[in-house]
Amino acid sequence: AYEMDCVTGVQTCALSIFGSTSGQIESNGNTLFENFATLSLTSSIYRVIGGDSTFRDSVQASLQVSAQFSVVDGSAFFEDTASVNIGSFSTFNVTDGGAFVRDFATIRVAHQLGQLSVTGTFSQSDDSSVVISPGIMEVSGNFLSEDRSTLTGTNSIIVLTDDAIVNINDTAQWNLVDGEFYIVGGVGRSEERRVGKECRSRWS
Repeated sequence: AYEMDCVTGVQTCALSIFGSTSGQIESNGNTLFENFATLSLTSSIYRVIGGDSTFRDSVQASLQVSAQFSVVDGSAFFEDTASVNIGSFSTFNVTDGGAFVRDFATIRVAHQLGQLSVTGTFSQSDDSSVVISPGIMEVSGNFLSEDRSTLTGTNSIIVLTDDAIVNINDTAQWNLVDGEFYIVGGVGRSEERRVGKECRSRWS
């Protein structure tokens, strides 16, 4: 069963949402999850088209057993201690937008066949954390880590493609153990090569 409160064209989650097997929700426009709401998708699909998706105010989101959350032609925002967990065979996908993790928010991929995929800018800031342990993270675009944010990868694969520019601020931390890190596709700047080498050596 899905419980949704729609306000002025923006879908606002005020109650828990539970995904039944093979269920599907499609939203045209912005989607907002806030105020301690819970989003739980199991073998289900949630698709946001032509708008942004925002998780904030201690929202808890969980994708399990081939669940998929997709944002198409929009961006995803994770903030204010929101938490998103991506489990077995599940995917959080942002296409033609960006993903912005900030204000103590957390994204966690917790299965080797779970995946976080972003086409566009991926930005971490303000004490946020991304944990890929294990799992797959793929970013086609720029990658920015700053303001005490952390990226932790254990037994994971992280791929940056499409002429990625990687900018790691000196207050950010990358902790990569027993995994693979790739920058693919025309990396032509010495700074980018240097970052890639440092991450590979740290990960070996």
